[in-house]
Amino acid sequence: MGIVAPSDRAEFSGFDAFFDEAIAPYLAEKERDRVEAVAKSLIAAAAAAAFALAIAAFAPFGSANIQFAIIIGCAGVFGAAWIVDRARADITHGLLEKIAGKFGFRYKGAMERPPYYERFRRLKLIPGHNREKWEDEVRGEHAGNSFLLCEAHLKVKSSGKNSSERTVFHGQLFMIDYAKRFLGTTVVLRD
Repeated sequence: MGIVAPSDRAEFSGFDAFFDEAIAPYLAEKERDRVEAVAKSLIAAAAAAAFALAIAAFAPFGSANIQFAIIIGCAGVFGAAWIVDRARADITHGLLEKIAGKFGFRYKGAMERPPYYERFRRLKLIPGHNREKWEDEVRGEHAGNSFLLCEAHLKVKSSGKNSSERTVFHGQLFMIDYAKRFLGTTVVLRD
């Protein structure tokens, strides 16, 4: 199959062979899982649609038939989407684990609040929030410097009668430990 490395840097030498030996077979294997997930989702959606149509046609709930049919139809669509999304996430995490391993990094897909969270809060690099999701942590070393990064999705959910939820931060948190001290200023700006 083959792939062209994204750069001529030494880190990427041999990546085309790695792709052929590890990534392509993994993707071929997971293609069966993806096709199976799509088939299951189509069956779930079709079953929900048939059930919803039967409720609407045979009217077992009187005047509430249309509402029940819509609820069942929506549940079928969400269930079908969940089946496909679960397969997609599994494939993505496996792929990221393989690629991180190739470069000597450690990858963790799902995770709880990381221990370095308090450092970001203390430095006021992340905004206030009351809902959080953490994933895709990569740890490693490059050119003698340790690093870690992870994805954070932070939200604020308001309470009360008209509660709402809004994203206050969705992005990467990145830390680098430099081997020697340097004098300089790092400026971090919000979008």
